[in-house]
Amino acid sequence: MLVLAGYENLVQLHSGDRSRIYRGYSLKDAKPVILKVPQSDYPTTEQLQRYRQEYRLTHRLKLPNIVRSYRLEEQARTLTIVFEDFGGLALDHLLKSRPEGLSLDCFFSL
Repeated sequence: MLVLAGYENLVQLHSGDRSRIYRGYSLKDAKPVILKVPQSDYPTTEQLQRYRQEYRLTHRLKLPNIVRSYRLEEQARTLTIVFEDFGGLALDHLLKSRPEGLSLDCFFSL
């Protein structure tokens, strides 16, 4: 289980080849957040550069319907991107909950 200083109630939402995604609560901001961390406990310099670049790009986006990144944190020899949590569901979870598929209206509202 992941432990990050300043966050509690971490629940893993996704684990891929390169990263893990958690939902948690930020004690600093007093609000729910999404945390993206590298899959490896000891990421390479290249992987860390990708995280920095992703943060720079997402932090500049100030558009409606685009998830905001709050900050990039360094802890325990790795980086964590902290995103807003608006309470949404992952698309794969939504699709699994609807074996009949999505209607066009529902699809376009996403």
